[in-house]
Amino acid sequence: MKSWNLFVSSYPPRGDGPRDLGHWYETLSFSPDGKFIVHPSFDPTDHDILQTINVETGKRETIYKAAATIWEAKYAPDGSSIAFTMTRAEPKSTSDDDLDCTGPETDLWILPWGSKTPVKIMDGVFGFDWSPDGRFLAIDTGTEDCGYPPGDGAVFVSSLDGKVQFQLSNDAPSMGAKFSPDSKNVMFVDFNASRIVIGDLATRKLAPLTGPGSGGHGYVLCDWK
Repeated sequence: MKSWNLFVSSYPPRGDGPRDLGHWYETLSFSPDGKFIVHPSFDPTDHDILQTINVETGKRETIYKAAATIWEAKYAPDGSSIAFTMTRAEPKSTSDDDLDCTGPETDLWILPWGSKTPVKIMDGVFGFDWSPDGRFLAIDTGTEDCGYPPGDGAVFVSSLDGKVQFQLSNDAPSMGAKFSPDSKNVMFVDFNASRIVIGDLATRKLAPLTGPGSGGHGYVLCDWK
């Protein structure tokens, strides 16, 4: 859509109106200092790219030329790296009986700032959340099985280098992982039980959230406030 543009506005308003930053695609994430935005984009020459834009000047810079579509990108809390999900190259189908309702599988990658070589952290990722201290990622995983949420959806926690990884959730499907402000706990949805669960990273113990607002199907967890 050529008319799908991103606008930025000052707050409190200064009377100058919102500024048009140009054509936009998929998600966006502000740098910790608020000076830049990172987002996936498509360039006619380089095709799938990861791009930053200077909020004040509008200048764009390609920081990574991808081999496939990038769906979501987020700055680390300290700005030292960017995490993003990218479509995995699919093998050519050899059977007419293959399901055609499944979407492309996406994997989680980390791109250190200034580097052109990202590191793959985990396969089959639906979503992710940075810990506020920037040391870990909470990750939603699962196999696309023509339904939502995926029947094997699980919540994992991973270090930035992928050397420390463990599954935090017990029951499937679990989804919507969000870190607590102190980076010590991860909250997520136990879908079939219709409850919110809080997992302690140090002990890996799980505690269902009780009280008003804890029941019912929770598809999306926004934050801890």
